[in-house]
Amino acid sequence: MIAKVIVDVPLMQTDKPYSYQIPSEFEDMIEAGIRVHVPFGKANRLIQGIVIEAEHFRVDRVIGHYLDMLPKTQTIVKR
Repeated sequence: MIAKVIVDVPLMQTDKPYSYQIPSEFEDMIEAGIRVHVPFGKANRLIQGIVIEAEHFRVDRVIGHYLDMLPKTQTIVKR
């Protein structure tokens, strides 16, 4: 499960929710409106946040290996 969390950082204007994986032992407790502590910033300090959405997802497969980065000028999909 993934939780979308709005963080409470008075010195920063955060205008988007951040995604955090919900540990399996908390899955039954996490829902919109719950206050949580989450790691945030370069120092990963724990700060308070509010869950605005908790969503289930299913993983079909796991990436096996990292190959390389495509050049940014290369088109991957043409529309």
